[in-house]
Amino acid sequence: MTNPPLRWGAQGPEPAKKLYRIVYDRLTNHHKINNLVWVWNSVAKDWYPGNDVVDIVSADTYSQGDHGVCTLIISSYESRRPAY
Repeated sequence: MTNPPLRWGAQGPEPAKKLYRIVYDRLTNHHKINNLVWVWNSVAKDWYPGNDVVDIVSADTYSQGDHGVCTLIISSYESRRPAY
């Protein structure tokens, strides 16, 4: 997320992680919605909101360019999450 398209991402990862957690808390605790699957999609580790609020980690890949870095980052996420 080097070029965040939305205002809440323009100030770096902390406001984005805070917003993610606000939405998570509102839906799961306030509204008691317990059948949601929480997906995080990014290759930037510093934007990751945390294992306690993410069920699935994903990353977008595109046909052009070198994907070596993306593969390394996904591998580092896999080492943090249990396989189900």
